[in-house]
Amino acid sequence: MHVQNYYDYLMDKKGLSPNTVHKHHACIRKALDFGLKQQWVYRNVADAVELPKKERFEGKSYTKEQLNELLQKVKGTKLEVPVYLASYLGLRREEISRLKWKYVNLEQRNINIVEVRTSAGRNVIIKGPKTKESRRTLYITDELLEVLLRHRAKQEHLKNILKNEYEDSDYVYTRDNGKPYRVNSVTEQFNKFLEDNKLPKIRLHDLRHSFASILYAEGVDLKAISEILGHSDLSTTNKIYTHRFDIVHEKTAMAMSKALNAKNSCVV
Repeated sequence: MHVQNYYDYLMDKKGLSPNTVHKHHACIRKALDFGLKQQWVYRNVADAVELPKKERFEGKSYTKEQLNELLQKVKGTKLEVPVYLASYLGLRREEISRLKWKYVNLEQRNINIVEVRTSAGRNVIIKGPKTKESRRTLYITDELLEVLLRHRAKQEHLKNILKNEYEDSDYVYTRDNGKPYRVNSVTEQFNKFLEDNKLPKIRLHDLRHSFASILYAEGVDLKAISEILGHSDLSTTNKIYTHRFDIVHEKTAMAMSKALNAKNSCVV
């Protein structure tokens, strides 16, 4: 009952979503399962609670036109680097927050995703990506290269001005004094930027969705999209994106139409 009452408290008093309650449950259940293996408890009481029904979350995405407008407006701001990284490479927030210059090769034009940076309460956690597929090397496009070169030059300029007051953290996305931002800072800045510039409200993570959706619309196959996103397998990409890519199944229907018309054209 303690566990059940806790979940009810999260929903009724804290106003958390059913999906968040499921995350709390997963953590509690795993902890109690460990206790069961160590024989500290005689059963896992988390297995006996009633969980709220999960809500299906539908993320949003920008069209090409909307994304181009955002990229134009974000130029020269402190959000330019994270927005370009999310838009041109589909990087996650924790990948952007942990990106260091030692993982960026501007001459060979590639970025290595080898670590992520997340927060748990006030604690900052540095760790490797959760799957081996998330550990990947990505090509730096012309547009992104220009942004990174300009940003690197700005950091070097500030380093020369501030001297000992500058913290040479090697992070790509930093404050003017070189210190890395809090993990949540980029989300807060992004939300305020959209509001100030009267742009459609989306999450920073939805730039990753926009990246995938635009690639698919341009004819890039699902396997290639899955690999650049760093998904563990194709089924993950299918589960997250397929229903959003082609909501009326236009490509599938047109493929059938093309096949039948091709056959009919051969009839004399």
